Amino acid sequence: MLKKVVLVLLLSTLLLTPTLFAAPKQVTILHTNDTQGIIAANKQKNELGFVKLTTLVSKLKTKNATILLDGGDSVAKGVLAEEFYGESAVKAMNKVNYDALVAGGSEISYGYYQLLQLNRLSNFPILSANIRKDGGLVLPPYTVIERAGVKFAVLGLTSTDIKYKDMITGLKILNPVDVAKEYLPKLEPNVDFTIALTNLTNEKVIEQLTGFDLVIKQKSELKRLRAIEKIELAVEGSKVKKLDSTLIKSKNLMQGKQALVDNQKLKFLSSYYNNADYHLPEIDEEALDKAVEKLNKTMLPSQISKSEILKAVQRNKEDKPKNRKQPKVKEAFKQKETKVQKQKPKQKLKPKQEEVKVKVKDINAKQLIADSIANKIGVNLVLVSSEQVNCSKQDGKAVIKLPEREDIIVKRISGTTLREALEKAVASYPNANDEFLQLAGIEVKFDANKPSNNRVVYVKVNGKELHNAKEYKVAFNSSVLNEGSRYLSLLEDEPTIKRTNISLKKALEEYIALSREDNTPPQVTGSIKQITLKKDISSKYIVKEGDTLWEIANKFDITIDRLLEYNQISNPDLIIVGQTIYIP
Repeated sequence: MLKKVVLVLLLSTLLLTPTLFAAPKQVTILHTNDTQGIIAANKQKNELGFVKLTTLVSKLKTKNATILLDGGDSVAKGVLAEEFYGESAVKAMNKVNYDALVAGGSEISYGYYQLLQLNRLSNFPILSANIRKDGGLVLPPYTVIERAGVKFAVLGLTSTDIKYKDMITGLKILNPVDVAKEYLPKLEPNVDFTIALTNLTNEKVIEQLTGFDLVIKQKSELKRLRAIEKIELAVEGSKVKKLDSTLIKSKNLMQGKQALVDNQKLKFLSSYYNNADYHLPEIDEEALDKAVEKLNKTMLPSQISKSEILKAVQRNKEDKPKNRKQPKVKEAFKQKETKVQKQKPKQKLKPKQEEVKVKVKDINAKQLIADSIANKIGVNLVLVSSEQVNCSKQDGKAVIKLPEREDIIVKRISGTTLREALEKAVASYPNANDEFLQLAGIEVKFDANKPSNNRVVYVKVNGKELHNAKEYKVAFNSSVLNEGSRYLSLLEDEPTIKRTNISLKKALEEYIALSREDNTPPQVTGSIKQITLKKDISSKYIVKEGDTLWEIANKFDITIDRLLEYNQISNPDLIIVGQTIYIP
C-alpha cells in the first residue's frame, strides 16, 4: 500500500542536449511499488492514495524532467480496485501519469484475460519481457522514454516467485536473468541509459542483473548507475518510511556519494525533496564531449505496439472464462469514489475458505495448525496468525475453515525481532485480538499487569532460553505478512529462506492423517500463558564482591538482556555488593 511507497531520486546527473553543453540538465526518477490499488487517501491507515499522489507528482515534475515508474503489485487489494478487477486502479494510475509498470503478482491475480484488458486500458505500458504464453509475449517487454534529450530503455522483468501465477492457464515466467541477457545487448546501442524495472525480491537473482545502469526491485534500495565516459556515478537510494502530500522524507538519500569528473570529486547534495533540489555543479563542455555523443544514436520506437503483441498471443483462441462478472468501471476521481472508500475502509475482502474436520475433545484447533506447519515444513519454530482461521465444533468434531490461498513462508529472524512479535501479540490483552499468535516450539509467559510492549517475561524456544542475538528459522502462514497486519512492518524485511506452495489445508490434513496412522490424537506444542509475576525470595540473587551481571546471567542460564530488562538496569557495569538481582 502507499504508506510503503518507495520514492527514490536516483538520477542526478549531467544530461545535455547537443546544443546546450554548458547547461547541465537533471532527470528525476520516481519509483513506487506495492500501492495495491489504493485510490482515496486514508489518514487512519496512513495511505496516501493515487488521488493525492497525482498532486504530489505534479509538483515534483515542475522542478525538472521526471520519469515515474512502478514496481508492480499495484492494482489489487484496495476496495475499489478489487470491485472493478483492477480497472479502476489503472484509470487512477493514468491520472497520475505513470510512464511504465512491471507486471507483478496483483496484476496477474485477476487472470490472463483481465491482464490483457488492464494493458489495453492503461495509458502507459504494463511491461514484462519474461511472461510468455504459447511461446509468445503476453505484454510489451520494454519501453523507451526520452527526457531532457536523453533516452532511457526500461525493461520489465517479472519474478518467478509469484503467488498467483497459476491463475493464468499456460503461463510461463522465464528466468529473468536469462531474458535480461537476451534484451540488454539490443537496447544498449540505441539508448543512453538502461533500467531494469522488476518486482524481484531475491537478492541472489538481482545481483546477476549486471550491465544495467539502474535496477529497480521490490521495496527497493536502488543501487547502481554505470559510468558515462568520464562521468562516473555511484549512487544509492534509501527506503522512504512515510509518504504524505506535503513531505517526502528520504533517509540520507545519496549522502556521501560522489561523482568523478576529470578527477574532480563532486559531492551530491542530500536533503528532503521539499527543501532542496538535487544537482551537480556546472561542468565545462570539454569534459562532456564524449558523453554527449551518445545523444545522436538512432532512437528506438517510443513504445512497442500493444495491438501487435495482443494479436500474437491471441492467435490460438481459447474459451473465454465462464461466469466472469463484467466490471462496470467508474471514473476514478469522482467524489462518489471517495465516499465509497470512506464507507469501506475497515472491510476486509473475505477469502474463500476450505474446511478440514478433525475429531478432537479438548484441543486448540488453531494451535493444531501451527504444529501441522512444523511437521510439514520441518522447522522447529512456527508463528501463526489466526485472523482468517475460523473454528467451530459439530458433532464432536472441530471444523476448521482456512483461507483458500493461505500458504507458508519461512524466514530467518533474530531473537530480538521474535520477542517484539510476541510483544505485539499480547499487547492488547485482555481485549480481543484477531491476530493473536498460535505457536509451535515456543513457550511464552507474559504479565498483563506490565505496560504494553514490555509484558513478555519468559520465552523458551524448543526448551532453551531465547537469545536476542541468535537467528532463528521461523515458518509463518502468509496472513502474518498481509497488508494491515500488525506484524508486517516488523517482519517484511527479514530475509526469506523460502516461499512454499504448501497450503495450510494440505499441511493440516497430512498432520491429522499421520496421527491417525499412529492411533494417537494430534499433539499440540507451544503456548502463550498469562502469569502474574511475583518477585519472592526464591527468585533473587544478592550481589557478592567480584560478581558481574554476565556471570550472574550465566549462572542462572538466562541472557544478560533479559536480566537487564527484568531488573530495569540501564548500565550493566553499575551493580554494587549487596544489591538484589531478581531472576525471571
